[in-house]
Amino acid sequence: MVDTASLRHFPWLAGLSVEELGQIAEELDKIELEEGEILFHEGRKERSLYLLSQGELEIWKEWGSDTAERIELISGRVYVGEFQLLVGGRRTATVRALHRAVVFEWDYEHLERWMERYPSWVEMFSRTVLQRVQHNQLYMVLARLFGGLREEVWRDVQARAKWVHLERGQRLFQQGDPGDGVFLVVSGRLRIEMLEDRGKIRSLGEIRRGELLGELGFFSNAVRAGSALALRESHLVHFSQEFFEEFLRRHPHEGLRVMQAAVRRLRSVIKEREQAQSSRPLNVAILPLDRGMPYRHFVRSLVESLSGHGDTCLVDRAHIAAWFGNEEIASLGLEDPYSLRLNTWLTDLAGRHRFVVYVMDSENTPWTQRCLQMVDVLLLVAEAGAEPKLRDAEQQMFRQLPENGLERRLILLHPKTTKQPHGTAAWLKDRHLEMHHHVRWGMREDMDRLARFLAGEAIGLVMGGGGVRGFVHYGTYAVFRKAGIPIDFVGGTSMGAIVGAQCVLGTDRQTFLERSEWALVKRRPFQEYTLPLMSLIRSRRLDKTLKHLCEGVYIEDLWLPFFAVSSNLSRQSVHVHRQGLLWRALRASSALPGLLLPQVEDGEMLVDGALLNNLPVDVMRRYCRTVLAVEVTGETEFRMPMRYFPSPWWLLWQKLRRNVEAAKVPTIMGILSYATMLAGLQHVQRMIDSADYCLRPPVSRYDLLSFRHMGEILELGELFAQQYLEQHPEMLALAEKHGD
Repeated sequence: MVDTASLRHFPWLAGLSVEELGQIAEELDKIELEEGEILFHEGRKERSLYLLSQGELEIWKEWGSDTAERIELISGRVYVGEFQLLVGGRRTATVRALHRAVVFEWDYEHLERWMERYPSWVEMFSRTVLQRVQHNQLYMVLARLFGGLREEVWRDVQARAKWVHLERGQRLFQQGDPGDGVFLVVSGRLRIEMLEDRGKIRSLGEIRRGELLGELGFFSNAVRAGSALALRESHLVHFSQEFFEEFLRRHPHEGLRVMQAAVRRLRSVIKEREQAQSSRPLNVAILPLDRGMPYRHFVRSLVESLSGHGDTCLVDRAHIAAWFGNEEIASLGLEDPYSLRLNTWLTDLAGRHRFVVYVMDSENTPWTQRCLQMVDVLLLVAEAGAEPKLRDAEQQMFRQLPENGLERRLILLHPKTTKQPHGTAAWLKDRHLEMHHHVRWGMREDMDRLARFLAGEAIGLVMGGGGVRGFVHYGTYAVFRKAGIPIDFVGGTSMGAIVGAQCVLGTDRQTFLERSEWALVKRRPFQEYTLPLMSLIRSRRLDKTLKHLCEGVYIEDLWLPFFAVSSNLSRQSVHVHRQGLLWRALRASSALPGLLLPQVEDGEMLVDGALLNNLPVDVMRRYCRTVLAVEVTGETEFRMPMRYFPSPWWLLWQKLRRNVEAAKVPTIMGILSYATMLAGLQHVQRMIDSADYCLRPPVSRYDLLSFRHMGEILELGELFAQQYLEQHPEMLALAEKHGD
């Protein structure tokens, strides 16, 4: 029998009456532990709460099959085991007596009735659990950064660390603030921004769980180079200058390790950030735009595909009901004490899984609001045939969110028999999206592609411009696909864009060659000469040719994401085409200045993308982690066979006589083509260096406009790509890891 008077020593029970304490005492079992005796083991499934009355208890955590560390020593009148009390599951640590100890066991069934009577207990337990979960996460982060921690060091960190909590959209510090400490991200996600001249904001990257923040300014004694913005609810620990000074005095060995870690980071911050992209933890929320839509199969398929990239957990109302025995806990307001039980559980899940997938309500409910605070990416899921207008729930939610604080993607679900999506522009009109994705029911390759984008492991193929030489792109694409290398995004410039579009449209090899011969050889669009006031060639024949090749398709309606690059003469900038009629984008991307009329869009003149970006690896890098590129300009021998240019009439006469030397004299079309290509050669070299793999097939012997060789060049592309894969077997790992 437990002595009633001893219960008054527990602060949270002190306010109860003698009668209430007597009732509780009858429900408790007294347990006496000898030195080293186990109270409960990690992994054990039970939900009792233990009250420590005398002695000290050790908390041990297993980090591997044969490695365990003591992470905490507790004493005084405290409770132990509250985590499983609130959220169920298995014990997350082993507890044993340091010396002789006395504890009282309070089983869950009895305690649950008292918690209903005193809701403040739930809040008290929940806050304690949240604090312990966060401390466990901090310990794991520090152990990974510095290779383990001695117990006395860990106690010092716990006692002196200052916790910082940020809601989505809050700023941690501003550009120009003094570098008064270092932050460690324990959970959440932040973005670093720099304010440049003329008020332009440039993103310097993202900081995620386990990364340091602000160490550059702190260790160099400089002001903050940028501002830090929370992209979702985040918890950080702030280590001040005073903390470091005291830490170095008390623990000089660990202090040296901290400094070494900081120096390593200063040397390799960019490389580490790029590598972290492929293993970033991610909270994904699914918002079904319409009630009653059959989205559950989509959810199961997405979880299955994401599981190939890391531990994945699904959270929806059904899972909450199964775990807590009550679905209504998801409907509680954020301020409700009982909702803290759910917060505790979700925080723990996020720390133990790389991906947590939340299924939101179609309305703006408390559960939906809770999800929005915790997620990195929001998937708006709808059936493609539904009404594309903005839903009321979307408008309500987005009014409460920062414009750029949450990545949003639209998922349009199609029947498996759909040949070509249509009407996507109406869905994109009023939604601010990172990307949109077309997914066919039952098509695993579509779901795997979406998973690669979410996991930060998408693969993009960039096709450079270069006239007829660009036909190697089709052969390269075909070989990669046959080898099982998934291509998630295709982009290109000029002829690279034209060939890339045919690849994305799914045009087979024979049809591609037949269409190309008809379009470029038989129709001869580059020989439709006109009065040279604005261009040498009229554009009507080329326009009709591109319309025929593209079949009236819009870029946003393509199954595979695609972009084309042109040069905006009006703004002196690169223009990336991600929406609109496909043929108009290709027309702009291939409009050689002087040879063809510029493409006019909203009063602005767009010409050949080769002028500014003939190999747009940098554009593709915004969307894909791995970028494959094919560059076809080569080291071209472009020379004049005579000492001077002859008169045009003499040259025409010699060509009629089939003079071989006269045929080598550059034409105005050749001069303009090479001059356009030359303008961006320095940029092309930078793009070659920044691509993960860049193929440079030997096509320099082919003149840019010798379209009669297109079949020969395509075969060369196939052969060269096969040889390249043999020489770079590591590329086949992409097929093994991500293959459809």
